[in-house]
Amino acid sequence: MNTASPPLRTLLLSALLATSPFQLHAANDLLEQRGLVDNPEPAGSPAAGRLIVKYKSNIGSNALRESILSSAARRANVLPVSSNAGRGAPMAARVLRTTGTGASVLRLTRAMSAAEQTKLLTELRADPAVEYAQFDRMLQPVLDLVGSAALPVTARATAQDTNPAVPNDKLYAQYQWHMQDSAGGIRAPKAWETSTGSGVVVAVIDTGIL
Repeated sequence: MNTASPPLRTLLLSALLATSPFQLHAANDLLEQRGLVDNPEPAGSPAAGRLIVKYKSNIGSNALRESILSSAARRANVLPVSSNAGRGAPMAARVLRTTGTGASVLRLTRAMSAAEQTKLLTELRADPAVEYAQFDRMLQPVLDLVGSAALPVTARATAQDTNPAVPNDKLYAQYQWHMQDSAGGIRAPKAWETSTGSGVVVAVIDTGIL
C-alpha cells in the first residue's frame, strides 16, 4: 500500500538541517542587515546602562569581558561620580548573562547620559577584540504604549502619522509588508483604527511539525 508519509531518512535530514549552524548563521546575517541599536535607553528604565557586546574570539572569562568594557570607558573619559576632588576610577561593568548567539549583556556601574553612552559605544566598537556592540534597548510594540520614550519618528511608516497603534519599529515599512495594505497584506492598520484587541487573550499552539 502506498503512503504519503515521507521516509524516515527524509524526516531525520530535515530535523538536522533545522538545527544546523546554517540556520543560526542566516539569523545572524539578517540581524546584521537590520543594523544595531544606536539609541540608548532613557534614564530610569530597566535596561538603562546596559550593553550587548559580541567578542571576536571566545572569551570565557567574565573578568576579561568586563575589563574590555572598562578600558573603553576610560578611553571615552566616562568616569563614575565621586565625592572626592579630582577624577575617580574608570567606569566598571558587570556581566549579567550570555545570549543565545554568544554575546554578553553587561551592566555599567552607574547611569550615564545619552552623550556618555554614545561615546562609550564608539570606543567599544573600535576595540579590535569586539565584533559588535549595541545598547540593550527595550522596544515597545505600539506608540501609545511608549509615550515620551518613543523612538525617533523619522523612519516610521506614513500610516503611523495618523494611527498611533502602528508599531514604532523603524524597519516596519521595509520588512513587515504582510501587516500593511499591500499585495498579500492583511491591512492591519485599518483594523487597528477600530480596535487594538485590548482585553483579548491570544494563544499560539505550535505542534512543531513542518
